[in-house]
Amino acid sequence: MKRLPAAFYALASGREPVRGQSRMVLLHAFVKKTQKTPVGERALAVRRMKEIA
Repeated sequence: MKRLPAAFYALASGREPVRGQSRMVLLHAFVKKTQKTPVGERALAVRRMKEIA
């Protein structure tokens, strides 16, 4: 069984963007052990995305 790294990213424009640029934010990284992404891993990334919005 392969163990592959996986990560959730988001593009965010800050309240005061630097020259109109966005920033890339790493929300969550983990090692996938199955083909399906676990619900808990996805939920954590969504919670963190809401924190930066």
